[in-house]
Amino acid sequence: MGRSSADSLTKNQIIRYMKATEDLDLEKIIISSPVTKVITYSLMDAYRIIITQEKRHLLQAMRVSEMDGFPTRGEAVRTSS
Repeated sequence: MGRSSADSLTKNQIIRYMKATEDLDLEKIIISSPVTKVITYSLMDAYRIIITQEKRHLLQAMRVSEMDGFPTRGEAVRTSS
């Protein structure tokens, strides 16, 4: 599966775009999905999708970092040779 255009943007770029549109009616601006042009949704829904996905990634990273065997600060990471 290919990466969407949002994947190639940095978080700071996304925040700048969101701030640049804060005075617009985001519910009335309709965009097409980067996956297929047949699917459309509001720019506000696109922002909701991005935020939800970022939260999911953060929670996933937190769960992984709490797993047994996850390296802690100052602990050397072992790699197989």
